[in-house]
Amino acid sequence: MSDDTRHKTVPHHALEHVSGAYVLHAPRSRAEWRVAAILLADAFHEDPFNRALMPDPAARRRVFLLVYRMLLRFFRVDGTILLLSARSDARVSSTPGGPAATGHVPAAGVIVFRVEGEHMSAGERLARLPRRVAAFTCALALPVRMLFIGHIGGLLRRSRTLRASYGKLREAYRPFENRPYLSLELIAVRSDLRGNGLMGRMMGPMLEEADRKSLTVVLNTETPENLPIYAHYGFEPVDSVEAVPGALTYHVLARRPGAGR
Repeated sequence: MSDDTRHKTVPHHALEHVSGAYVLHAPRSRAEWRVAAILLADAFHEDPFNRALMPDPAARRRVFLLVYRMLLRFFRVDGTILLLSARSDARVSSTPGGPAATGHVPAAGVIVFRVEGEHMSAGERLARLPRRVAAFTCALALPVRMLFIGHIGGLLRRSRTLRASYGKLREAYRPFENRPYLSLELIAVRSDLRGNGLMGRMMGPMLEEADRKSLTVVLNTETPENLPIYAHYGFEPVDSVEAVPGALTYHVLARRPGAGR
């Protein structure tokens, strides 16, 4: 197997995986793409970075639903997005207060990852062009939509914080850029279903694919409580980046192939 083949972006269908009452699959409809954005907006509602950008909770919920819908469009271009959904023939219990379901839980979680530094042919780049254009169109429309709901001013005032913190985080990733690596961009489990091992069901197939292709997996988190959770899967801290002094610190973690098995 050539080096180029080993490091191609993992196709959605390659990681479709059935585990007990759940199936891990690519979103199959506009409704499921919206569900993915809702899961992310809910999971990261109290994220320190998001709170720093948008302190008002009601505004943050509305704005970041739009932001995650836009991000999902970008990750569709060269990444993998998978929903963890209940199988139609299985009943899954959930605590009161969770998202409404029709017959079974519509989605329990979402994971987003991509291979950084992969080589793409001209044909592959051309094939991805329509999705890339759609993603940029969505990004251009985002400020207009935020203007109509009245929240663009607050986000623009904090744009300097956004740019500066992103730049510092990219510096922490540079040691991994000498070869392809897998970047875990986002992962979220529905709040009323946490503590049931669903994070492992989503991460397991991704880690197996990374091991098979000898890829290091890199992620960052602003929540110190997440560190022991990721350590369980073989991730080790490699850097800490103080993006906003006294308010926001990124913890960069990496998992070498085969770790945590």
